Amino acid sequence: MLEAGKEELELARLAGDRSPDGKYWIRVIADGMWSKRSYGNKYDAKSGVAFIIGARTGKILFYGVRNKHCYVCTLDHNKKKPVREHTCAKNFNGPSGQMEASIIMEGFKASLEMHGVRFLQLVGDRDSTVHKTLVEEAPYGLGFTVEKIDCKNHLLRNYRTWCLQLGANTNFPIPEGVDAKDTKQKQFWIKELRILRTLIKNKTKRLSNAISKASTYRARQEGTLHVRIQQLSDDIKNSACHVFGEHSRCQAYFCQTARNRAQAGPSAPPAAPAAPAAAQSQEEAAPDEAVLNWVPRLQKSGLWTKLMSNLDTMANRANSLIENVNNNMCEVANSVVAKFIAGKRVFYSSRASFNVRCAAATLAMNTSGDFRRIVHKKLQNGQSPGKFTATHSALKAKRLMQQRERRTKVRAAGPPPRRVFDAAGHNAYGLEARAPGDRDESVDDPPAAKPQQPLPEDPRLPAKMQEVTDRLQADLRHLQEISSYPQGGHKWLGARKIRITASNFGPVVRRSKGHSCKVLVRTMLHSKKNPTPAMRHGNDMEASARRYFEQKYGRTVNQTGLVVDRQLPFLAASPDGLIGDDELLEIKCPTSGVDFSSAEEAVAGDKVHTLRNKGSKKTKLF
Repeated sequence: MLEAGKEELELARLAGDRSPDGKYWIRVIADGMWSKRSYGNKYDAKSGVAFIIGARTGKILFYGVRNKHCYVCTLDHNKKKPVREHTCAKNFNGPSGQMEASIIMEGFKASLEMHGVRFLQLVGDRDSTVHKTLVEEAPYGLGFTVEKIDCKNHLLRNYRTWCLQLGANTNFPIPEGVDAKDTKQKQFWIKELRILRTLIKNKTKRLSNAISKASTYRARQEGTLHVRIQQLSDDIKNSACHVFGEHSRCQAYFCQTARNRAQAGPSAPPAAPAAPAAAQSQEEAAPDEAVLNWVPRLQKSGLWTKLMSNLDTMANRANSLIENVNNNMCEVANSVVAKFIAGKRVFYSSRASFNVRCAAATLAMNTSGDFRRIVHKKLQNGQSPGKFTATHSALKAKRLMQQRERRTKVRAAGPPPRRVFDAAGHNAYGLEARAPGDRDESVDDPPAAKPQQPLPEDPRLPAKMQEVTDRLQADLRHLQEISSYPQGGHKWLGARKIRITASNFGPVVRRSKGHSCKVLVRTMLHSKKNPTPAMRHGNDMEASARRYFEQKYGRTVNQTGLVVDRQLPFLAASPDGLIGDDELLEIKCPTSGVDFSSAEEAVAGDKVHTLRNKGSKKTKLF
């Protein structure tokens, strides 16, 4: 693992991934596995292992094992005898689900000592509280925030699961406004929903592929990151329209109809395919479904709203999908461990057997087929293995090298010819739906903290304050770079955490003397706020609102990251836009005004309040 760390450090040095304090940082992939299969409902394994793998080298940088069971301790306890002296295998007492987070947290804390680098970007799935633990524990201090990048494969798998569940939902209600007492109309909609649900199931693969291809294209595209993220988000939201025959907003790289329209020129009117008649049966509709526009029928049925809700969730993950990465290397490591533990069919958690087998799997991963030779030389005091063992190891290493070369050539040659699969799937097997959590963001509106007893001052506080002060002074030379950090990224979060921003300035300055700031500080630094539907609506409409403002008032709005005060560098703000040198734009898109054609109508209808007179009452912002 130390050799793998040296390789990662050298690659980070060549790439210039360096923190302000001179330490290099890298991207890692992390995941864990357990000693038994849970089948989605029983998470009580006695042992667990997790790996941290370098994204550039694909080698394991850290691994750890957690055991909740020791055979000797349990035996003596059951016999009500004093526990004999032995090497205890038990090193964990919490629930099995926390093993992965505990191991990965240990690896992050040891990264500087072991490898001399920080792990500031983490690629992983959303099956545990790993990232939440890293944000709360802050292994590198408050100035460095670990950025989470979701695995593309896990996101697409969840999306396909939602689509298949929607297609299999026989209890989906008929549209609102349909008279339930009208038997003829009710039977029509039951038949219509059955046709459309079958259509969604058959199109699930294409819906997933549309997002996958869009993320691959935008990841390779030139341009600033936040612009490409917004473009990918728009492509994701339009993917269902493309798959179901509505191509008015498709991009040319994505859609043949859009390319034909671009070649025909702006004078040629777009040819919109007609919607299939609602009275068609499923058998009649199937042959022409590839060229017909199904969107109007899906919208009338109510299924379109659910489809777009799923797409909104995926669009909120555009910042992860734009990276176009996955945690396949951790899955490979898990499969190697499974070979050493007999496919999880044998209980190896009684003593140290599970630990030894995980260590062997780690060595096998990092040596690329040279495992037997290295183990033999270690056990035999440096003596090389015999002829047959050496030949076997050499052949295996050669075979692995040839596999890598073939895969590299295949990737360079482009995608293979398209193969046709049965998109209907199997009815006898399916995954439990797990909607991914929302992107971790720092808190904008922390709740007021309850009064607490003053805490004794930490003797390390002056040194920490001086460290933060030095960092603030050093950042004054890089204000332009800080303002270019994309909002929500790990660099933006790291710069924001050591400053008081506009959204939390009020609770800080109105703090009563003698009251503990523990809860307030913890809320500001570590609490995460899952976006509500209203927040998601605001994020989705922000770009449209910015464009509308530019068109209406003829002003240019520039997007920015964190704006730091030059005289008071501990103060900062993240405005939604800058207008010239002395004006800023704050965008609010309340859901209470979605039914109105303009903001003026919403204000006149008493649905949106621009200002509220609260007398002498102070708000949490001032």
